[in-house]
Amino acid sequence: MERHKDIEGYRVAEKQRRTWRVRKTEKDMERHKDKGHGEAERQRRTWSGRKTEKDMERQKYREGYGMAEKQRRTWRGRKTEKDMEWQKDRIVHGVAVKQRRTWRGRKTVKDIERQKNREGHGVAERHRRI
Repeated sequence: MERHKDIEGYRVAEKQRRTWRVRKTEKDMERHKDKGHGEAERQRRTWSGRKTEKDMERQKYREGYGMAEKQRRTWRGRKTEKDMEWQKDRIVHGVAVKQRRTWRGRKTVKDIERQKNREGHGVAERHRRI
């Protein structure tokens, strides 16, 4: 028993870090809550199979960074307000105009301004400026 306690807290594989009764220690719980950096959704659940508040927060802030639309939904399958904002204001450099629409399929004001500023600069000129 004592030896098991001493082992805890070192990066030993999860299975070996249990006590001999195979219950999770408090440390295990803590570690499990803080998981969730780029791991598959399923693995980011708490031990009871529900998402933690931390997970929710992370998901809110993660959404809208150039991931495919489908992946940018909240866990309920709806878009967050933040998603909407990001999508409107997302700056896309040199992507076809079709892809630069808002989620409604209209151009944003920013899009139009960007297009104005881009006109008259052919590819050759752009390269010359760099």
